[in-house]
Amino acid sequence: MINQEAVKFCFRNKYKIYPVIEKFVYYVMVEYGSKRKKYHVTYTKTTIHKGIEDMYHLIYEKQKDK
Repeated sequence: MINQEAVKFCFRNKYKIYPVIEKFVYYVMVEYGSKRKKYHVTYTKTTIHKGIEDMYHLIYEKQKDK
């Protein structure tokens, strides 16, 4: 289940997290201000949602105390 606090934190701090497709493989893209980074882990159509959920959590855990 997605961590609502993590999602709220990312929305309030203007993070944009979304899937991108390259050659039938899914990646998680993160935008913050003018920076954009494609996460290196690959996903399938059925697992990309978990990847996005994990990215919200990862950003929240790294940035929440700053």
